[in-house]
Formats: sequence, C-alpha cells, structure tokens
Amino acid sequence: EWSRAKRHSIEFKSYWKDYLFGKQVGGLGFDVLSLTKEYQEMMEKQVNLLDLKGGDIIGDMGGGTGNLTHFILDRIALKRVEGKDSLFPKHKIIQIDFVPEILEKSKEKHRKLLREIYVPSIKLEYLGADLNIKKGNHVLPFRENCFTKIIGSLLISYLEEPAKVVSEFYRTLKP
Repeated sequence: EWSRAKRHSIEFKSYWKDYLFGKQVGGLGFDVLSLTKEYQEMMEKQVNLLDLKGGDIIGDMGGGTGNLTHFILDRIALKRVEGKDSLFPKHKIIQIDFVPEILEKSKEKHRKLLREIYVPSIKLEYLGADLNIKKGNHVLPFRENCFTKIIGSLLISYLEEPAKVVSEFYRTLKP
C-alpha cells in the first residue's frame, strides 16, 4: 500500500497527537471509538487472541491512549469479582508509543481506573519509542526474548517498513 500511496511530508508526532487527542482541547479524539459496540467487540477479540497466561509480559506496541490495556484491566477486575482472578495471574504490560503526551494520557486513564478497581496482579510500564524502522536503524530498542506476547492493534498499516517491524517483534518474543 505504501508503494501506491503518495507520500506527504508531515510531522508525525504532531499529527498523532492531534489525531489521538482530538484537535480541540478536551476532545475525545480516538477514545470516542471505545464508546462503540463494534470497537468493544474488536477489543474483546484481541484480548482473547492474546490468550493470557500466568506471568505474561505483553508489549502493547503503538498503544496510543491505552485502550487495550484499559480493556485488559477491566477484564481482570471482572474476573476478580467473579472469583476467577486466578485465571489472570501476574502480568506485566509495557505500552509503547512515540508521543509522550499520549503516554501521559494513557497513564492517567489507567491510574483513574486503578483507583476504582483493585488489580494487584498487574504491573504497568510506559515507554516512549518510535516503532518505525528507518534507514540505518534496523533494530527496535528491545532485547531479544523480552516479551511473551506482542500486540500492535491498528498499528501495522501505519508503519513505513511493516515487514521489518514484524520481524523485530518476532526477535523480541520469547520462544
């Protein structure tokens, strides 16, 4: 698709900040999708595909405003209420995005949720990193075998070199 599309010179961090936040101050931006049934169903399917197991270290690549992590936290909280939280033993989620303001919004969203629910079995980390592999930079900033699961929800189509990035994801996955 990249080869067919005309390239435009834009400042990507600024573009993504506007897109994810919404152009107007206090706008819902991308999070407005989380209010729709279809988006919620998609998130449910993605979490099911993750097939969470005890001790997972999940890389939420291009995590944006943290909707996927939020959904995982909701699911774990629901399992606790149902007395089935042993199905979701300790996990670590590392959310990666290259827009610092978006990571801050995500952290605040998760802090707010964690004030409402108690999820002791999960550790959250946030990392600012550009997942686009550019000329001369052929390695993502992660060591080999550091993740048990990786998800890049709605990410791949925005990458300049998706095959190289997916190859790097594979390198960082535990066997």
